Amino acid sequence: MFIATSDILSLLAAGIALLALVALMQLRSRLARMQLVMEQQTQTLLAIQGAVKVLSGEALTHREDLASVRRAIDRVGELNQQTRLEMRLRDADGSPYTQAIQLIRHGQPRAEVRKLCSLTDSEVDLLFNLHGQGVALGLDSNQDN
Repeated sequence: MFIATSDILSLLAAGIALLALVALMQLRSRLARMQLVMEQQTQTLLAIQGAVKVLSGEALTHREDLASVRRAIDRVGELNQQTRLEMRLRDADGSPYTQAIQLIRHGQPRAEVRKLCSLTDSEVDLLFNLHGQGVALGLDSNQDN
């Protein structure tokens, strides 16, 4: 029983072809798994991108809310200061001149003093000249008439 060289080569070629076919099938299987993993990662990435958009929108909303709260705090502070000034004026002796002097010393403008104390322009001018600390020098002269 003698096997010819051509038969050995044929068997060898068939074996190599079979190994190549098995390797090809394994590669296809790996490729399919890798595609599945890639699709899952793509879905995860899209979900992360969506979450980032939502978070950035919420951060913008929070920033706007914070700015709104700051403005409200500033308004409350201004109202508190005005209320304290009004309380001091009520605690004064009740004279419109005393009230006007207090307002002038707290830096209120002429029009505000005139309005709150129901004084004439001449009276307000005289009080500013006497108690205005620099207002008489023209720093605030009739700016809000």
